[in-house]
Amino acid sequence: MTTKTPDIRLSVELQAEADTYGIKNVPIDVFDCDGFHYSNLRDAVHQSGKEIAPNAEIDADDMAHYGIARRRVDSFHYGAFRYSNIEDAIAEAKRHPTPVT
Repeated sequence: MTTKTPDIRLSVELQAEADTYGIKNVPIDVFDCDGFHYSNLRDAVHQSGKEIAPNAEIDADDMAHYGIARRRVDSFHYGAFRYSNIEDAIAEAKRHPTPVT
């Protein structure tokens, strides 16, 4: 069985192209719960079926108890829009070279 290794040059080339359009890579945290992804931890807690007080702190132990996992993902910003993959951000920049703000 052959394993394909990722082409690092592609990533470097895509990042260079994104840089020419002023696309910013801003990593964000997402919260996974029951197969869904949330950008807001409180939404993930609600999805888990738990209710918490509005001002309550949620720590790593609480997240584990509720079945919530936090992970860091890339978010590519172009103008007023945010994309989860660099190819879509570049395509938008090519369609609209002046970003909508």
